[in-house]
Amino acid sequence: MIKLFISLSPSVQAAIVSAVTSILVLVLGTILKAQFDKHSLRYRMGFEYVFDQRRRIKEEIAKTKTPLLNAAEYMNYRLWNMQAHLDENWLAIPEEKWLEDEHHYIRSFVYRWLRLIHCAMCAEDSVSKIDATLSSKDDLVYLKFVKSIRFCLTDRLLLASLGYKSTDTRSHFYVDRLPDYALAVAAEGHPLTLGQFEKSLKGDLAGCRDVFLFFSHVRKEPSNPELNQLRALHLLLMEFLNRFGHEYQHTSPKKLDRLLSEEYAGFAVAHDFSEYIKRHKLSREMRHILERVNANTSPRLYRFLPRIFRRRK
Repeated sequence: MIKLFISLSPSVQAAIVSAVTSILVLVLGTILKAQFDKHSLRYRMGFEYVFDQRRRIKEEIAKTKTPLLNAAEYMNYRLWNMQAHLDENWLAIPEEKWLEDEHHYIRSFVYRWLRLIHCAMCAEDSVSKIDATLSSKDDLVYLKFVKSIRFCLTDRLLLASLGYKSTDTRSHFYVDRLPDYALAVAAEGHPLTLGQFEKSLKGDLAGCRDVFLFFSHVRKEPSNPELNQLRALHLLLMEFLNRFGHEYQHTSPKKLDRLLSEEYAGFAVAHDFSEYIKRHKLSREMRHILERVNANTSPRLYRFLPRIFRRRK
């Protein structure tokens, strides 16, 4: 073949080379175009899917965000109020007096926590049929906070430092019961007002009895399980509101630092709380609070430590 090709005239050789080149370019071009179109389509479909999922997640979060922020704000205020009046034992009410007019405080406390749980569940349920793993960074952090708030009073490991065992049941809630509790503050998909909630209690207190018992056991004692769990919830709510809430819902750094170094200086489950935050993948977002909580063995010294000895911001 080579000898035959060489024996041909230069013009014929050039024509053959040109024809073969054109055929090769056409064949290779067709193959490459098909591969490119295939990968381009796959990429475009993947991009559009991710974009659509993120758009839907943002839309669903927007529908439930304001009610949740408001519920978190009201619970946050109540926890500040509880801390200020711990000595007065406003929650230490026996069961037979829960519904008496003068004990509005414990009923409104129960109501605010139930509203918070109800709103958190609505927020999670709203994205349950969407691929939340494709959330944007901010939306994913938001959803992690929602879950950590919802489960804060259900994790017995949060009380491990207090000697709380797996067989203990009095001082924490079961996760599976939360939906039942949340029904007490909603009717036909609409939230109940505090007044409506109080009226419903007179007809049947059984559905909320465990919740009332939990709050009635709060005492100003360093090892009180209920108090320590509520303090953990308080820390979560403040950071959540500071990140996602309106400006008027924020807690100033000065006020937060004072709380951590003074009122919460004896936070008995500090280590367990840090582990809880790690399990919910929020260590970075809760870094400042965790540093202060874990430094409370000597909170005054912490203020004067050179920045180089603190964890980098």
